[in-house]
Amino acid sequence: MTALFILLAVIVLLFVRRVLRRSAFTAGHVGKIGERLELPVTLVDVIAFHKWERIRHRFRFRDDQGHCFVWWTDIDDAGIPVGAHASAKMTVKEHTGYRGTDETVVQNVRVHGVTAPEHNRRIP
Repeated sequence: MTALFILLAVIVLLFVRRVLRRSAFTAGHVGKIGERLELPVTLVDVIAFHKWERIRHRFRFRDDQGHCFVWWTDIDDAGIPVGAHASAKMTVKEHTGYRGTDETVVQNVRVHGVTAPEHNRRIP
């Protein structure tokens, strides 16, 4: 009986996790390939991957409409803490999808005007 309860709890948790992942970003891509964008973004997360004998970093941003922007780079610090808001200039590289999320892959990202998430104050 306990094993059945644990199994049901795990199934419910996996379902909730899947639903939350799907609703994290708005569907659709932004811009045309090669287009230079400047828009306000929020840094959602940063993940480091060891790939081809070097470390690559994936920065995921969200714009005000909830679209997902992904930036792959070798640098480990974009000058913006996770959860902070900033203005960013970026060039659209490609439109992709990952696990049901539409992603606009960008390059040549320049972040400026960072506002800290905790006290909504400007970082010098």
